[in-house]
Amino acid sequence: MRYFLGLDLSPLSKLAVDSWREKALPKIDKPVPMANFHITLSFLGQVSDTTLDSLCSQMDEIECSKVSLTLDQMGYWAKPKILFLAPSIIPKELSLLAKATKRIANQCQLDMKHNEYKPHLTLARGLKSNPPCELLQANIDCEFDRVHLFESVSGKQGVQYPIRKSWSLKPKFGF
Repeated sequence: MRYFLGLDLSPLSKLAVDSWREKALPKIDKPVPMANFHITLSFLGQVSDTTLDSLCSQMDEIECSKVSLTLDQMGYWAKPKILFLAPSIIPKELSLLAKATKRIANQCQLDMKHNEYKPHLTLARGLKSNPPCELLQANIDCEFDRVHLFESVSGKQGVQYPIRKSWSLKPKFGF
């Protein structure tokens, strides 16, 4: 099974992103379904049941603060052919949370690449070229109080990301 740790947008935030995408961008081939909108913290890849149990046990002890951010910057990565929406300002809490999940994955012997963390929400995949600039700048506020273990499931309907387990985000000292 393939897994990743990430943040799930609220239904209202998903609707806001989808509405912005419809208004601000031309028709896009291969748009990501609204149900799949999320922000990845750590991609885990193939994980055995034993490793998954260890990862979940360590995640039970995670102590990170809630995260608030604004999705306000559209971008395009040519090599993976991904159109994305990202925060122009990365909150400290988000960076710390991503580092914590990578540390836990590394402790579970999962092969974590040490690339710079670039939080983003994928809007479309497989684009042959960068689409024109958006007609409206995005300004979508998102709040996250839980981190989730998502499974990547491929099927006839495409890829889906069901949540398999969740952990509350809270301050280290109970504030």
